[in-house]
Amino acid sequence: MVLLKKIFIVSKLNDPHQRELNEKIGLLCRKLGFDVYLAQWNPSFGVKKTAQQILEINEAVIRGADLAVVVFDRLDVGGAFELGCFSALNTPIVGFRSPENQQIEDLGKMLEGAWTRLPGNHKASSLRELEEVLRRFI
Repeated sequence: MVLLKKIFIVSKLNDPHQRELNEKIGLLCRKLGFDVYLAQWNPSFGVKKTAQQILEINEAVIRGADLAVVVFDRLDVGGAFELGCFSALNTPIVGFRSPENQQIEDLGKMLEGAWTRLPGNHKASSLRELEEVLRRFI
């Protein structure tokens, strides 16, 4: 198996509860030895940038990632775009949904399709399960 090192966490950023979950997921990934890109950890997070700058930064980081962890909980349009990029690049994707966000119809049709298409061993609904899934990529 190829050793994957760079992991990109796709998640909503403008909600404090979501940022707390992102933090836990990011720390778990680091604990497992991954080089983690989480936008809220980026030193320039919150610094005013143009839409073009944000797009270019994201595209560059996406191209360099070996694995994506997509937090499907209330994923926004930016996260959906990032998920689409990873899918188009054939980058392995691990999906995460919190236990309280398990209603498939809450995703919308495109995200529902992306979630449903993921292999069962690429899905997690707890941090413990996520750790088990990520260990398969080490």
